[in-house]
This record gives sequence, structure tokens and C-alpha cells, in this order.
Amino acid sequence: MRRNLFIRCVTAAVASVTVLLAAPAIAAAAPAPAQPVLPGVGFSNGIGHKAEAQGNSVRYTATGVPGYLGVFPGSCQTGLVNAVTAAPIIGGSIADLLAGNPFGLITALLESGSFVAFHPLVIADKDGTVTGTFANVPTGLYVVVSSCTAQATGPAYGATGVLVVGAR
Repeated sequence: MRRNLFIRCVTAAVASVTVLLAAPAIAAAAPAPAQPVLPGVGFSNGIGHKAEAQGNSVRYTATGVPGYLGVFPGSCQTGLVNAVTAAPIIGGSIADLLAGNPFGLITALLESGSFVAFHPLVIADKDGTVTGTFANVPTGLYVVVSSCTAQATGPAYGATGVLVVGAR
């Protein structure tokens, strides 16, 4: 009986030491937790527009950006808007937006300081695609707004909402 107790204690001690020695190696080998990728919801006119948040970064893509005179590449101006501070402004300018005039809304947002980041001019690639990333964005609710090369049929723009939750 005493011998069984001794063997059990030695076995438990060896197992405990093995776990303690292996734990740092196991922890170092574990992959870093993935940051959530949160797709956005929005609308566009004349271009394809999407944005997504990953960690504290917001990446956007505008596709089908029309060129100038069919020869030169198009371009977009894109801003990141704090949706909470912009809500009262958007409510007052929704009629302009519905009438197809996004520029009154963009002007009101610029004047209010609701833009937290801005890419003033990004030239489209040969496929008519503009991409960009806003880094170090604080946790919050945002709207990515892009105004691109105008077409003969009207302005080309897109707006996509994103939720930034930061790294987990």
C-alpha cells in the first residue's frame, strides 16, 4: 500500500514538472488570435464600393472608377467619418443625398470636423480600382466616404459603414 502511494506521488510529480516545462513552449507555438474582419454596409453610385475593419485598421476599395476622357486614369478622394458626430449632419442633409447631390453632405461633414482621416487623391490602377487603408483608428462606428471621377451620367461616389472594435 505504501509503495502504491509512493508511485502515485512520484508519477504526479513527474507529470506536474513535465507540464510546467512544456507550457512555455506550447504558449510560444500557439498562433496569435485572429483579429475580426467586419464587412461594412453601404451604398454607391457609379462605382463599386466596399470597406472592412480589421483590428484598428479600415481598408476600402472602389472599383469601376471611370477615367478622364477615357484616356487618363480616374481617381478618388476618400475620408473616414465618425458616424456618431456626423449623425445630426447627415439627418439634415439626407434630402441632398437622395436627390443625387452628395456634395452638400460632404461639405457639411468637412465643416463640422466629422472627418477623422482623409486621403485627398488616390489614382486608380489600370483596372479602375482604388484601394487604401486608414490605420490606428480608435474603436467606434465610422463611414468610409469616397468621391470619385465624375461620369457623364452624374457623380461617382460610395459610402460604407464600418465598426472598428480593435484587436482582441
